[in-house]
Amino acid sequence: MSRAEGPMLGLEKSLERLNLAISLRASGWIYAWRGEALRLMGKNDSALKDFDAAIAKMPWYGYVYAWKGVLLASEERWGEALRCLDIAVDMETTYPTNALVYHARGMSKRALGDGLGAIDDVTQAFLLDEKYEWAGTAAKPATPAQALVAIQELDAVIARDPRHSWALAWRGFTRLKLGQFKRALKDFSGAVA
Repeated sequence: MSRAEGPMLGLEKSLERLNLAISLRASGWIYAWRGEALRLMGKNDSALKDFDAAIAKMPWYGYVYAWKGVLLASEERWGEALRCLDIAVDMETTYPTNALVYHARGMSKRALGDGLGAIDDVTQAFLLDEKYEWAGTAAKPATPAQALVAIQELDAVIARDPRHSWALAWRGFTRLKLGQFKRALKDFSGAVA
């Protein structure tokens, strides 16, 4: 079994159990969790149907709005994503996916032209969970291509706020990992100025 197959097999088993649970009792919780399993498996259309079923049964459950919003943001459905993510942030502020929610909401705001709101949310995402790899790569770029994507995201934040010390510092760390020492030093200098 490859490393990629392990988590997928776990999701398949979870999906089997969630399908059985829904056949016995179609509760909002089960729809929400099955929707999240489907989202993680890349079955977005089915996941959205389950998220909608969960919201219809229990509109007070913040996780389902968070998961649906993250899925919609991944599909660049920014307006819909922002509506869901705003609800999730307003409802629950202490669960572990918060950094992901704030990041997706920040990307949605950026796409819709709210640059300052985007900066606030992405900064909040980073502060909530320092291990969260913002843009998938800024903290620990796995490949040079991923690091370049992270730098582009950080460039967008810095273009809106040239003195944004957090973005400058992370761009510096990312450049350092790419071996761009002079550019990294310039970013670090700007971060502490």
